[in-house]
Amino acid sequence: MDRQEYLNQISASNKPANTKTNGKFGNILSSKILWIVVGAVVLFIILAVLGSVISGSKSGVKEKLYSFDMHMDNSMDVFDKYRNKVKSSTLRSYYTTLSSLIVNVSGDLDSYMAEKYTGKNNTAKKVLGEKKIDQLNLEKDALENELFEAKINGNLDRVFEYKMTYEIATFMNEESDIANSTNDSDLVEILVNSYYSLENLHNQMSGFSESK
Repeated sequence: MDRQEYLNQISASNKPANTKTNGKFGNILSSKILWIVVGAVVLFIILAVLGSVISGSKSGVKEKLYSFDMHMDNSMDVFDKYRNKVKSSTLRSYYTTLSSLIVNVSGDLDSYMAEKYTGKNNTAKKVLGEKKIDQLNLEKDALENELFEAKINGNLDRVFEYKMTYEIATFMNEESDIANSTNDSDLVEILVNSYYSLENLHNQMSGFSESK
């Protein structure tokens, strides 16, 4: 066997196996039809998910409104029981401001809901259901227990300030959530005006807390 034949044998033995299969597989991957199908499936999934999210958020506006309205009423009922027991005049002044803001937004929302959702089935119990109402009432009871224990332990002012600041932030979050879930400009205006008023009070209370 001469040198050239020997080199040819080595070259033949080092050729990759399944060349035909690999070629076919590569052709499939590069196929325009495959990529079009994959792209269509991905686009369908994205649109389905977005549609579900948008549909869910829009349909939940009514429930969110009733829940927010009840949450405000419950929280303010509890704060009102203890406001006269708070020693700090500044803190009592903050509460008076908060109470006024909540009366305004609650009244605006009540009028909006009365006009938007008419009929005997549009009560909080019908809209939210017993489970959600029980949850909101449990949160109210928890707030009242915290303030009651704080009064017994002699640190009502500190806990009252903390819980009021927390509730203001929670109100703002709920307003933002509802505003982002609706295209109704009248409702958005009510919520945005209230949000900025609450934000201003929240900033004042944060400054008061830091200065102590």
